[in-house]
Amino acid sequence: LYYFCNMLSKTAKYGLKAIMYMVQHKEASQKIFKVDELSKELGIPKYFLSKVLLDLTRKDLLSSMKGPNGGFYFKDKQLDHKPSEILFALEGDAFLKTCMMELKPCDIHRVCPFHGSYSHFKENLIAGLNCKTFRQFSENGHL
Repeated sequence: LYYFCNMLSKTAKYGLKAIMYMVQHKEASQKIFKVDELSKELGIPKYFLSKVLLDLTRKDLLSSMKGPNGGFYFKDKQLDHKPSEILFALEGDAFLKTCMMELKPCDIHRVCPFHGSYSHFKENLIAGLNCKTFRQFSENGHL
């Protein structure tokens, strides 16, 4: 798990961290989250976080409202997404093709000794990120 987390970009880590923080709140379906609050609470640089959340908004995984009372929020249908969708929206699928030994795509003719077991690990991780929707996390109030 440690290795996998280090493979992810800060963009993906921050995006997942912010979204999961937001859905943990019972009122996630009605609350508008301000970037200042999220940044301070999660220890993520404000402008970087804003860029990440705007990217998720452009991909319709989150919504935003401009103005002094603005921020980020979930439309009802967006609570039916899963954490894996955030990961793929921010990271793409490159991390699935990355070799554990060389941090570049695996070559079918030259496979590292960990290729088989690492592939199973990645499959299990994606399955874990597909286990619940944001709505389910929100209803439970915890991860």
